Amino acid sequence: MDAPENDLNRFVSGADIAVVMARVAAKKQTVFETCTLRDDVYVELAQVHSEIQEVLSALCDLEKRRDVHRARARELNRMLDEQQLAVVLERAHLHPIRNTPVEVLGRIFEIAVRDANDISAFPFSTSEYCDHLSETVMAVRKKMPFVLSAVCQRWRAAALFNPRVWIYICLYSTARTKYPPFGHMHELVQLVVSRSGQIPLHLDLYVGDKWSPGSQDLTHTLGLVAQRIVTFNLLVRLPDLFAPVLRLFRHEFPALRSFSALVNVRQGSPIFHLRAPNLCRLQLSAAAVLPAEFQLFPSLKYLDITFGHFSLAKDPMRGLLAAAPMLEKLFVFHPLVANRNMEPVDIVHSNLTKLTYASSDSSAIEWLHCFVNAPHLSHLELRGEESASDTRLALLQKLLPLDISHLHIGKVRPEDMEGYGLCASKMARLRTLVVSKCKLDPPGIAALFSAISPTTPGAAWPNPDLARIDMSSSFARDVVACSQVILDFVHARTGSSGGKDNLYGGGLAALEYFNVPADDEGESLDALQEQVDAIIKIASAT
Repeated sequence: MDAPENDLNRFVSGADIAVVMARVAAKKQTVFETCTLRDDVYVELAQVHSEIQEVLSALCDLEKRRDVHRARARELNRMLDEQQLAVVLERAHLHPIRNTPVEVLGRIFEIAVRDANDISAFPFSTSEYCDHLSETVMAVRKKMPFVLSAVCQRWRAAALFNPRVWIYICLYSTARTKYPPFGHMHELVQLVVSRSGQIPLHLDLYVGDKWSPGSQDLTHTLGLVAQRIVTFNLLVRLPDLFAPVLRLFRHEFPALRSFSALVNVRQGSPIFHLRAPNLCRLQLSAAAVLPAEFQLFPSLKYLDITFGHFSLAKDPMRGLLAAAPMLEKLFVFHPLVANRNMEPVDIVHSNLTKLTYASSDSSAIEWLHCFVNAPHLSHLELRGEESASDTRLALLQKLLPLDISHLHIGKVRPEDMEGYGLCASKMARLRTLVVSKCKLDPPGIAALFSAISPTTPGAAWPNPDLARIDMSSSFARDVVACSQVILDFVHARTGSSGGKDNLYGGGLAALEYFNVPADDEGESLDALQEQVDAIIKIASAT
């Protein structure tokens, strides 16, 4: 037994054993400290968990309180809405309209319906007019009387009291499902006619992309009230639908005062016969729908014809002008003349005072010279493309002498300015000169101003009454040079030399208004306009 201990003592010394024992003791201390720390961590974790539970409990309480407050807020909002509605209703009961007499309320409805049916703000014979008429206006105009009468009993009584609320008949024929076909509107038209009493009616007929079945009954109904129609606006978008519309013109319209027709038709389409002896205003959009035969239109004062791409026959236009001896205003836009062999017509329109003519066809200008004889013409507008500036100038020269007080020339080439100015100089009573949509250069403006100025210094001005010159819709190519030419003319016309030599003869303080052109980019020349206004103001003050 002693031999093994002696062997162990021989290999492990006491010092080594002491070291090991020390390390074991250190390990025991570390384990003890770790256990102590673990217990502390467990305690802290328990505290944190307890705090989390407390926070969660507080959150639950807050959510409950929030739900209570939300419910209270919803209740208060509901009560507020009820109170506001009660206030609105109370105010409605106290509103002056409640005490407005039915007669006054009916008059208000009449004005509302009239404004809803006012299409004068939209250009006739343009795509914008067609689109607006077909979509927005038609829906509003058809429903307006019924909407007003459906608000309350009092409003219904007011609408039914005034028959003028029901004088507009607005009909629309299309394949779209949201618009009822004409056949379904037969009873509606009868209702409107019955509520309008016996006062005049206004008819708007729009034929879109379909002539609806059952339209014969509607045509018959409209024929029964043809003698009451005073305004008739017709719009037909497809050529094939024009023939069914012609059935309406089998009737005479003795009360018709205004007729407008915007019709897309083909050459050779049927021609309607308009029998309206009291017609005052006539607007037609194509020569193909000119009536072939005319009664006398002794009251016709306004004639507006836009031919577009349709040819202008000689005989229908001759008949139309011959049927309107009292014509006062004539507007002719872009005709293409089919008959090139025309002789002057012996028709004198002594009451024709305003003529507006827009064309780029030399034969059409010859047509105007043949068909228009107006000794008392005072307002003349000649417009068209710039390429036909010389043909319009030739027409103006043929129409001379004219006692014109208002001359409007549009799209004139610079080289033709002098010719137009010489024609204007022969109009002794000329008071207003408008130059529109022209590309002005200094030589052209100078030639125009020289033509309407005295030929020699100190001589009389050819147009002593010329008080207004408007070039605002034209464009100056060379702003600086054109500005100087304009200033020189204004100084001369007002009698103030402005420190410069008078280039246009003796002064005449008659100029009241001069609107300068824009620059070549369309910007207004404010500085030049201010100078011109100042010169005119000083001259008028002295």
